[in-house]
Amino acid sequence: MKKLSLAFAALALLSISCQKEEIDSEFTNSTQPQFQFAEQAAPDQTGEIVNRFVDGTEESGEIIQIQGEKYFVYGGDQLTLFSETLAQRPYSVLEEGESSDLVSKAVGTSVASRFWTDNKVYYTIDSNLPNQSRVTGAIAHWEQKTALRFFKRTNQSSYITFRQGSGCSSSVGRTGRQQFINLANSCSLGNTIHEIGHAVGLKHEHTRVDRDDTVRINFGNIQAGKENNFNKSDARFYEDYTTTLDVTSIMMYGQTAFSKNGAKTIEMRDGSTYRSQRKGLSNSDIAGINKMYPPKATPTPTPTPTPTPPTYENGVYYTLFGVRVFRYSDQWWYYNPDRASNYRGWHKVELRSNNRWYYKN
Repeated sequence: MKKLSLAFAALALLSISCQKEEIDSEFTNSTQPQFQFAEQAAPDQTGEIVNRFVDGTEESGEIIQIQGEKYFVYGGDQLTLFSETLAQRPYSVLEEGESSDLVSKAVGTSVASRFWTDNKVYYTIDSNLPNQSRVTGAIAHWEQKTALRFFKRTNQSSYITFRQGSGCSSSVGRTGRQQFINLANSCSLGNTIHEIGHAVGLKHEHTRVDRDDTVRINFGNIQAGKENNFNKSDARFYEDYTTTLDVTSIMMYGQTAFSKNGAKTIEMRDGSTYRSQRKGLSNSDIAGINKMYPPKATPTPTPTPTPTPPTYENGVYYTLFGVRVFRYSDQWWYYNPDRASNYRGWHKVELRSNNRWYYKN
């Protein structure tokens, strides 16, 4: 699965194995409507195609209107307010002498800020939303299968509102304010489970960084203007939380999603076929979410040992104090292609005592 890293983190779900598992029987009879295996935010609209930066990573998507507000929609059903995107990548690493106050003004957010604190998700349901049982059923499924817990919002500033829409859509991760899961009448219980996946930080399974090892995207079969729904995630800002792509993930598109001619848009490299599902979280979905939102450990009466300073492994990405950095040769590196560098966009950086990152050269 994909976690938002920078972007919130993807996050899109990942698998520990390719083994297909049985899904709970209470979801096997779910109806499969218009948005069966490729949710869309606004199927009745065609917006201008633009590239914008969301949480530090560049996305290609459409500008559309939802209930009077302008949204940037990418990946079919992932959205953010257009006013909260940037035309150029935001950076959170400071130049020598630059005020650290500038960091708080950047639109891009860190992985930590996109997670729901203490595994608690707050929500409301708009009174005009039909068939509210699909929301309560989806929440019950998430609570049964994961450590996430959902609470009716009282005065929290960050919460989800489930409301009626022309399609199925959601923001990716916690936004820090009211955010919406939009549900058309034809969005099913399974579609609602899928959209909650986005709201807690998951991106689509077929966009994971290593997807080319398992599937082939046939861009020639994709509807014009919908190619952005198949873009691979940026490895610098999204992480895979399981080891291989899982075609049984509830975040996986179907084989002919957004096809212009009925032919496959997603094809297994080994020549096999698969059937997408919107019945419930797969075993790998659950495994990935448990890494993002670990179950609370049972308190132990024994004294907690004094923590040792963290150690960082070379060749691994980390998100520390809101910045996505790479450990190499026992030094920290940050990628900014717009700043002059002898290392093809990579720069040495250091974390100072004010918990802000600075360029070293």
